[in-house]
Amino acid sequence: MNVADFISNVGFPVALCFYLIYNQSIMQKQHKEEMETLSANFSKAIENNTKAIDRLERTVEKWQKKE
Repeated sequence: MNVADFISNVGFPVALCFYLIYNQSIMQKQHKEEMETLSANFSKAIENNTKAIDRLERTVEKWQKKE
C-alpha cells in the first residue's frame, strides 16, 4: 500500500471525525444558550407563580375571616 492509497482510504474517515467533533461543539454551544434562556424564563415564571399563590392565599384568608 502506497501513501496515496493510505490517504485516500484513511483520509475520509479522519475528515469525517473532525467534522463530527466540530459539529458537536457547535451543538453544545447552541444547547447551552437555549438552556440559559429557558432557565431565565423558568425563573421568571416561578416568581410570577409564587406571587399569584400569595395573592390567592390572602384572598382565601379574607374569605375565611368573613365566614
